[in-house]
Amino acid sequence: MSIALVQSANGIANPGSSVSASWPAATTAGSLLVAIVVEDANNAITMTGWTSAVRSNYVNRRVQIFYKENASSESGSVTASFGASTYGGIFIFEYSGVALTSALDKTATADGTTNPASSGTTAATTQDDEVCLTGILVLDSGTFSSPTNSFTLDAQVTPGSRTAAACRRIVTSSGTYGHNLTYSAVNKSFLGAIATFKAALPPSGSDAFLWGAL
Repeated sequence: MSIALVQSANGIANPGSSVSASWPAATTAGSLLVAIVVEDANNAITMTGWTSAVRSNYVNRRVQIFYKENASSESGSVTASFGASTYGGIFIFEYSGVALTSALDKTATADGTTNPASSGTTAATTQDDEVCLTGILVLDSGTFSSPTNSFTLDAQVTPGSRTAAACRRIVTSSGTYGHNLTYSAVNKSFLGAIATFKAALPPSGSDAFLWGAL
């Protein structure tokens, strides 16, 4: 079974003390759920029942990636809380085919004032099949385009005068991963984060034939 994106959604706080997005449909038990959250005032981001994979802090802003592995089925809204009113955004994703335990593999962060912005680059992944997920926040309103290194731009939001994006790449060989992302404004401060998650490995022995049929 290979990794596949099942569904996604996003939302903004413009401003607010929390930000939410709603699943288009109920998620499937056993999926990997990922939330990429950005906020504009360096408040602590909390998500009840979720685990933080990586956080990037720069010029009093945050990009943070949360996840639930082997998650129970859920529906309705997903909420991240900031503790104080601020501009923020959230991207949520459901993936199938991800390891049920110890799914998180590599993480990295980046920040600076260059254009294009960067997600950061991971150390070499520990297995061939993984999904790489990134969040980037630029401190200006505008649009993103042209992710490098075969990444796909999934979505972008503009809370206030900030612009955030989420990108992905499903890979089939071990390596170091990350990408740049061009934005329409002149050089502005940015911060980025990346997390990779391992695919479920095929079983050995008598169950291997059944796995191949999935």
